[in-house]
Amino acid sequence: MMEEVGCINERPIHRLHILGGWVHSYWKCRGYYAACTSIIMNNDIRGFGKTIEVELLTHIANGTRLPAYNFDDSLFDFTLGESWLADDFIDNPECYLQGISPETDNFGLHAAIDLWLNLEEQGHLIVTKYSNPDYVRALFHKFEVRE
Repeated sequence: MMEEVGCINERPIHRLHILGGWVHSYWKCRGYYAACTSIIMNNDIRGFGKTIEVELLTHIANGTRLPAYNFDDSLFDFTLGESWLADDFIDNPECYLQGISPETDNFGLHAAIDLWLNLEEQGHLIVTKYSNPDYVRALFHKFEVRE
C-alpha cells in the first residue's frame, strides 16, 4: 500500500507499506484483504492494485533492497503489471475469486466464499456506503463455484 505522508517543495512524498506474508492467491488472504479494503473505502479512501514482480517485492519486504523512487512523477518506480480494482473483491464474487488457488476439490474457492460471508456477517465487510448490502450478500450466497 502506498500512502501520501506529506510534501516537500509542493511535491508529494509517499510511504510504502508492504503486507509481508500475504499471498494474493490464497483464499484466506483474499478474504482479509477484502475486509481491509472495505474499511479503507468506508473512510473515503479509494484503493486499487497493481501486480508486481514477486522477487523484487520480496527483497524490499526483507529490507535487502530499497525501492527506486521516481522524483519527477513522485511515485515509486516499479515495473508494474495489470491493474485491478480493490473494491471488486467486496461486491463481485467472480472478481473476488479470480486467481485464487482452487486447491483440492475446489476447497479454496468454497472457503473463500464462506470467509467473505462470515466477515460480512461480523461487520468487517461494510458494503453499505457504495453498494446495496442485501443485493451483494445475495450475490455471494447464491454464487456457485464452477467445477
